[in-house]
Amino acid sequence: MTSEKVTEAEVCRVIESVASTGPLEPHDVLVEHGVDSMTLVNVILTVETAFHTSIPDAMLTLDAFKTPRSITETIRIAQGVASSAGASHAVDSPVEEPS
Repeated sequence: MTSEKVTEAEVCRVIESVASTGPLEPHDVLVEHGVDSMTLVNVILTVETAFHTSIPDAMLTLDAFKTPRSITETIRIAQGVASSAGASHAVDSPVEEPS
């Protein structure tokens, strides 16, 4: 997959291949489809590989990986961060296992 044309449909397919969620729509909330924290880590790693990008640690938030749509936007922002200095993404809450 090319990094320049990341679509929500491509992101849905990548997530479906890793998470065994069945068909996903861009607005679907992943945890409501059985995606747990370990699966989410696999989704992140697979997304980075599939779209030839590295998502900075500061962008690894629950909101950024809530839906295929938010993941698509995160990839696009990460690619912008990688290609243009000074771009930033708001950090809300890191992805971590609840206590």
